[in-house]
Amino acid sequence: MFERVLKGGTLIDGTGRAAFVADLAMEQGKIAAIGRDLRGKEEIDVRGYTVTPGFLDIHRHGDAEVFRPHFGELELAQGLTSIVNGVCGLSLAPFGEAHRESLLRYLQPVTGELDPNIPTDSMESYL
Repeated sequence: MFERVLKGGTLIDGTGRAAFVADLAMEQGKIAAIGRDLRGKEEIDVRGYTVTPGFLDIHRHGDAEVFRPHFGELELAQGLTSIVNGVCGLSLAPFGEAHRESLLRYLQPVTGELDPNIPTDSMESYL
């Protein structure tokens, strides 16, 4: 018996094959099995819903968002599981002190009000 089973949803598995109806079992937040008549301690009827592996936002400008309270809540509610930042050739890291003021000023209209404590000197410190 699995921890949680999504029952009877239309699955899109990300492989490119056609959508199909199945149960999806989860253990410790990870997919454990896909099949029919799976049983779980918690079973959620998802007939009529589409179950997907998640969505990527490939143009987010979220470089500063990750430092804001509640970041990720709205993104997860929309099904986003991955966000790509810096796709316009510029992001909050890495850049050194010599250009910090001008780059933060340039990014502000795109990213919104910036926390002056965001580490920008290296990717390691930013992450």
